[in-house]
Amino acid sequence: MQFGQALKIFRTAAGLGLRELARRIGVSPSYLSQIENGKLKPPPAERIAQIAREIQISSRVLLELTERTKPEVLEYLHERPEVGDLVLALKNLQLNRREITNLTRALGSGRGLISDILAAQAAAPNPSQKAISELLDEDLVFPRSRCTDREEILAYLIHKVSQVHPSLQEEEILSSVLRRESEVSTVLGGGVALPHARLDLLDHSLLALARSEPGIEFPGTPNKKVYLVFLVLSPREGREHLQVLSQIAQVCHQPGVVGDLRKARGKREMLQILKRAMLVAA
Repeated sequence: MQFGQALKIFRTAAGLGLRELARRIGVSPSYLSQIENGKLKPPPAERIAQIAREIQISSRVLLELTERTKPEVLEYLHERPEVGDLVLALKNLQLNRREITNLTRALGSGRGLISDILAAQAAAPNPSQKAISELLDEDLVFPRSRCTDREEILAYLIHKVSQVHPSLQEEEILSSVLRRESEVSTVLGGGVALPHARLDLLDHSLLALARSEPGIEFPGTPNKKVYLVFLVLSPREGREHLQVLSQIAQVCHQPGVVGDLRKARGKREMLQILKRAMLVAA
């Protein structure tokens, strides 16, 4: 997944122009544009932290997309999603560097310590995981779409969303989503697209997912078909919209997740894959 394209999607979703963000973080618009277009590598961690603050998302999201985490670590978390429980437990216990070093040494002496940590984690569940899981409704996951172009898949998903939520107006939503598409491509790379819009009518975010095995042509991405389309609709106000977009980007960036979603046998298996990946990303 391309760091620059993800950054462009987050920036525009936050309502920030290229020049304005460049001014805020103290770089030239040309430099930032070249990063977003993949002509320059991602900036240093300190600059990424600046960008994250201005966009109002977690710097961890952007740092993960730079692929600076060791590939073997990401691969292990994907193979053993239960390890994510241990990582979350360590986070919630707020250990300092010395305590983590001592823990690393102690792990060689037995499994009792790990059990104690996981028990502590059980008392402090991760709230963001619940919020995202609530968005993943089986009624809005479509593993067998035959759509082959952008307008067709967007109309299809929006129609399905309006069937589940009859108060929504299909034409208004489609217009908003296409308007966003005209401003910036929402193709993340790796066969994933993330069309989205903020709507006045909503008081909470809605998420729909479609898979197309023929692949979908999105304008501006010749010879690079999209196979997974996440449609995100959120309230106009608040930070929830960016949070949902960034969490989906994190999940799809994990090694093997997109491939597993494409091979999944149905919507329930797709949901299981996403929920496991969300545990790792949390």
